[in-house]
Amino acid sequence: MIYTKLPGTNGEGHAITVTSTATLLRDLIRTAGSNTAWTFEGDEDVLEFALPSGSAANIRFFADGNTPTSAVGQLLSLGEARTVYGADISKVKLISTGASSVLDVAVGRHSVGQGSDTYRSAGGGGSSSSDIASTNSVTLVADNAAAPGTDYPLPVGGTYNAVDPTYSDGDRTTLQTDVNGKLKVSGLASGGSSSSGSTSTAMIGSDLGAYTFDASAQTVTISGTKTFAIEEILSIINVTDQVVIYSPSDEDKGGTIASNVLTLEHDTTAMADTDDLQIFVQYDNSQDYDLGQDKVGVQNPEWAHYTSIEHIIDEANVSAATYRKEFTADGYRNFSFHLNVSGGITTTIWATNDDTTDETADTGWIDVSSSILGSASLVDSSGIYFVDTDMMPLKWMIKYVASDATNAVDAWIRKY
Repeated sequence: MIYTKLPGTNGEGHAITVTSTATLLRDLIRTAGSNTAWTFEGDEDVLEFALPSGSAANIRFFADGNTPTSAVGQLLSLGEARTVYGADISKVKLISTGASSVLDVAVGRHSVGQGSDTYRSAGGGGSSSSDIASTNSVTLVADNAAAPGTDYPLPVGGTYNAVDPTYSDGDRTTLQTDVNGKLKVSGLASGGSSSSGSTSTAMIGSDLGAYTFDASAQTVTISGTKTFAIEEILSIINVTDQVVIYSPSDEDKGGTIASNVLTLEHDTTAMADTDDLQIFVQYDNSQDYDLGQDKVGVQNPEWAHYTSIEHIIDEANVSAATYRKEFTADGYRNFSFHLNVSGGITTTIWATNDDTTDETADTGWIDVSSSILGSASLVDSSGIYFVDTDMMPLKWMIKYVASDATNAVDAWIRKY
């Protein structure tokens, strides 16, 4: 222990005189040390007592602010020494059970490696060397018995109230349980508003679907969703009453389901149909419940990467005639094409969504030259052109017309 220096020239403050009037330890030390201004340092939590066998009488004390009497309080017998840990030293009061008795005391701070016997009394437990019941200050109540009206609720447990009590600021409270002794937990969000005879929004993966609660029939009907199997119902909480009414891990809170009508094992007859429920189910992300169909995802689709460059036209000195070269853009979002023509070549660009057309004629094709090339046609022109659209046509065609036999035509495309 790290000791606090008590008042007095030669440690007189360590030998206090305890009278038949209950007095704070601090005041007794001040009197013994002849220093009315002395006080504790504020962080003391260890108290050492030694009552000489030659003192006049036994001593009783409390360390929680309560006032001991000659018959009530922690008993310190003649010849006994005791160390109390964890006490609020500033609240310690002592009284002699008879004539005034001299008591040796020391106070200080708990140090690493010391024992950990903690002082306990009314409102705080009992001493390691005293039976708390012997003080007559606390009545320990048996389980499942009515709690006393004035004593402190020392047992670890709680109180069942059919109607939750209302407390005022500073009131002592007890833990609240349900009718089965299970701890009530607050702070759960409301599951949505409802009115008598109507349905309410259910939390099913997200805010999806609805439910109808029939408390007297002990049923919950889920609608606006797929049909669930019992293993897909994860939990249901009555948020209004803060009670779990369905949990597959609780043998008393299971149920059965048929056509999305869940019949509960838990007794809900005392609840109201309008109580807010919070419903959790296993939500299959592979299904789109709004569309009523499975979701299909394509890994690494064609449009998600560039294709190799295709040299689709590589001609030189073609005879004077009309030529066509088609290519598909199905499954792609955009592409670029590079034209390099010379020698009297006229070029136009065509597109179609008609999968029956081919490059043998213009039938079924639409001339899109003005949109893509910026003019109705190009003559002996070279350049790179880009097509970027959310509605990509099925097929494209490059049409070129040679006016004589001295020429060159090249076209490269790259899709994405």
